[in-house]
Amino acid sequence: MLNKIKYFFKKKIRNHGKNNYIPHLPKGTRVIIDGDNNKILIDPLLSAFNCKIKLGDSHNKTNSCTVKIGKDCTSNGLEIILYEHNSYVSIGEDCMFSWRIRIFNTDAHSILDKTTGKVLNVGKKINIGNHVWVGMDTLILKNTVIPSNCVIGAHSVVNKKFTEENTVIAGHPAKVVKKCITWDRRKANDFLTF
Repeated sequence: MLNKIKYFFKKKIRNHGKNNYIPHLPKGTRVIIDGDNNKILIDPLLSAFNCKIKLGDSHNKTNSCTVKIGKDCTSNGLEIILYEHNSYVSIGEDCMFSWRIRIFNTDAHSILDKTTGKVLNVGKKINIGNHVWVGMDTLILKNTVIPSNCVIGAHSVVNKKFTEENTVIAGHPAKVVKKCITWDRRKANDFLTF
């Protein structure tokens, strides 16, 4: 439970709720919690991860949001925001996030069917597979799925479920722009022969 987290975590966490669970918080990660029963599950071997996580809504104290981040992920500036009850963000292993990336699993306000009153824009989940590279200034919106081994182009707005691995996804809104690719953390010059 959050109350049992070591002292050095407290300066990185602002908690306005109860029964929140954060067993490991890497260097560079900051958390704001407004609500109850939330979980942040970050691989314990991840020692540094530049990220801000905002869970819950001060108007709805029972949120039960979950964020999962796998091993060997890196970030230069990621913000994850979840407001909706029982929503979650899952990030696989070996993902690389560039600067100023936002994962927004909510619209924050409701769009209703005028006849039935049914909510039309519920944010439930965002799934990012293994070995995904997300370019700078990208926005990933509610209910998005990004398969493993993909690259998200800089300045993209990703707002739907993609199914094909090994693709470059880019644009506003994002679409598949190249197929049959893979990527590597090394710079392009490392692969060139002069």
